[in-house]
Amino acid sequence: MRVVFVGAGASKAFGYPLTGEILPEIRSRLKDSESLFGSGTAKAGDAKRLQFCLTQIMPGFRDESLELPLITDVLSLIDHSLVHSQAPGIGLTRDKLTEFRVLLERAMLHVIDSEEFYTPRQLETLRRFVRWASREEGTAVVSTNYDLSIEHVWFENYASNRTIANDFDFGVRWRDPDTGVTYEHSREAKHSLYKLHGSVNWLRCDLCEDLFVSPRNPLVDLPLVGRDSDFLRCYCGHAPLRPVLITPTLVRDVRDPNLLGVWQRAMERLREADEWILAGYSLPPEDIAIRSLLIRAYQGRAKPPHITVVQMGEQSRARYRLFFPRCDYESGGVEAFLNHQDR
Repeated sequence: MRVVFVGAGASKAFGYPLTGEILPEIRSRLKDSESLFGSGTAKAGDAKRLQFCLTQIMPGFRDESLELPLITDVLSLIDHSLVHSQAPGIGLTRDKLTEFRVLLERAMLHVIDSEEFYTPRQLETLRRFVRWASREEGTAVVSTNYDLSIEHVWFENYASNRTIANDFDFGVRWRDPDTGVTYEHSREAKHSLYKLHGSVNWLRCDLCEDLFVSPRNPLVDLPLVGRDSDFLRCYCGHAPLRPVLITPTLVRDVRDPNLLGVWQRAMERLREADEWILAGYSLPPEDIAIRSLLIRAYQGRAKPPHITVVQMGEQSRARYRLFFPRCDYESGGVEAFLNHQDR
């Protein structure tokens, strides 16, 4: 049995931005009020409010000669301010900070889920990766990413959400938002896709905790349609549904019951698998929970798995060797790894 663990570096190979590229892309898109969230008075207003809040925290935000921090740093500052009831700028009350965080999260997700990053070569790399990952039946893909890059290719030949549910386990019970049909977590599925930090195609009911999944389409902007939207009303009567996302911040806390189930399934598969391939994941300092997950899965078995780390460059080699001394470390990136697999 094999587990493929996918981080942001793998999505970069498919054309998606790395963490350090997200905030500069948001700054670039904010030049045009319709470039980030789309057209319409309300969305243009959201873009202006986001820009105001960013310049309150970072007065030099608009100066393109200045290097921006990671979006992780900004989200962490907002979360710290909310926890300690502090205002990091004039007029940034708790309510404004909460709105600011939602707007920044939306902006990040719009950047991440944009298909305009694809080049023909990157799309072909993505297709090769999915073909390789699905070659062995029973493979589990565990991802820290929110984007739908893998789903866009993996599910493109499926006729319906029902047929996807028959072949794929998402590690959690979920509802089809179009039909209301509920699908159970199943270990008997051909393949597994476990998204540890949530996904742009997930919405959750805060009352009954049902998880709605649209396997091929993003749902992140639907909560903005309005509280009374029929689509956003759960079958239990509660509205609105809300996204399920653990955004990149040093104040992460995974308590959503649906996500806890996904983490448990991922832990189980990692403990059972004979082979781990960790692609594009650098063991960053802020991911204490994931580091703990990997270490516990590694230690909680009689025999260590065969581990292959696929990274672009040597920066993470020493960190991986510290935790997994016998791992094979390939520094040529995802495309070079796939070239080697195709021989």
